[in-house]
Amino acid sequence: MNDGDYPRRALRTDFDLMARPKMARPGDRSGRDDDRQLMLDALLSARHQLYISWAGRSPRDDSEQPPSVLVAQLRDYLAAVWGKAALEKRTTVHPLQPFSRRYFLAGETADSSVVFTYSREWRAAHGVAAPTEVAPEVAPEAALEAASMVAAEVAPAEAPAVPPAAEDLARFLQNPVREYFRHRLGVSFPRFDESPPDEEPFVVGGLDGWSLNQDVLRAIETRASSEPLSVVATAAGDWVDEELARLQRAGRMPLGAPGETLRTALQERLGAMVARWVQARQTGEAVQLLASRLGDAKRKLKPEKLLGAWVELLHAGAGALPLRLVAPDGTLRLKPPAPDSCGPLLQVLVEARHAGLEGPAPLPTAVKTGLALVNDSDPGRAYEGDGYERRGEVEDPCLARLYPDFESLTAAGSSPADGVSSFEWWSRRLFTAFNEWVRAQDKLEEYAGSEAAGEGDEADG
Repeated sequence: MNDGDYPRRALRTDFDLMARPKMARPGDRSGRDDDRQLMLDALLSARHQLYISWAGRSPRDDSEQPPSVLVAQLRDYLAAVWGKAALEKRTTVHPLQPFSRRYFLAGETADSSVVFTYSREWRAAHGVAAPTEVAPEVAPEAALEAASMVAAEVAPAEAPAVPPAAEDLARFLQNPVREYFRHRLGVSFPRFDESPPDEEPFVVGGLDGWSLNQDVLRAIETRASSEPLSVVATAAGDWVDEELARLQRAGRMPLGAPGETLRTALQERLGAMVARWVQARQTGEAVQLLASRLGDAKRKLKPEKLLGAWVELLHAGAGALPLRLVAPDGTLRLKPPAPDSCGPLLQVLVEARHAGLEGPAPLPTAVKTGLALVNDSDPGRAYEGDGYERRGEVEDPCLARLYPDFESLTAAGSSPADGVSSFEWWSRRLFTAFNEWVRAQDKLEEYAGSEAAGEGDEADG
């Protein structure tokens, strides 16, 4: 809402008849009048809070800059009705740099009482101790939330009696920090699309290949849900061809011969998957279609891909039946956990989820890094990657925001037990039983002949 930026200036052209003298008529559109109306609509629509910002000082010479004329009129009205003191109380002047010392002196001076930051990495540069308590009368609610992330952990409230849905619990186990951001703070980092390539792609692989598999398989499941099994068995192959043709018409595949080659390969691969899925349903097996590979290049199982299935089997309890997963690189028949262990394990996970989402700080762990610790492997490499082919979990924006390296991850929080870090304690509590269950599973069953997953399927969604 800088001066000159809002309301927008009208750009006049030579052929604009409305801009000529005495040519304007009642009802003609005016950009400046529209912006004034939008400002009024925003004021009338606000219920709890209305946030308005502008560049109050020049970044070149630090001279004061006026706000938009509409903001200036609003400020004049507030000063006339409620007084200048009320206006100044509702006006926050932020420092120019994010590392300004004012951000870390909340409550010490009147000038910095309402200024705070979540950037804890700058605190050490100023030699300011982390706050353990912030008075509500001098700091906003957001400052209290920021301080709680560096304060001593407190005991969480009692876990709910009704366990969460299997999908919610599995999502938490995959990345407790990301779920804390989403559930507790209401923050999610969108995945920005990369700029379009300069050259036309002739091969679809990685995330794009996974997306094609996902769209086709979810469409097949949707169509099969409303048809009897006998119809699904005869029409599933044709459904795959129809869905691939739809994606090709939508421009999701390369043009010409490369596109036809890719479509043929997908028809063979997805057709084999759907046929195996139908066969399992006909024999009465519990079965799921997956768009992601279950194994790596050496056909070794990726445990994190089985986390959702494990949670579902725990939810089923003593009545759980073997579950078959049908993936692009083969099928896997999962044995259910021991019936007497399902209830206690599920209770441990529910309590951990409650502590991780309702506590003052997230649980400092993630599935790949935690499994590396449980397997006596290299959790640091799993978290930070190797800089070459293996990508680390720290690439997740939420993990990178709080724990930029493995050292900060292991040093985070206070452990419920003496002698071990919070990361180690929670990782073993969450993933030890899961790791033992994965080790007890059979090997991945390959498809026959050319039906095995081809190149370009390494990246999963």
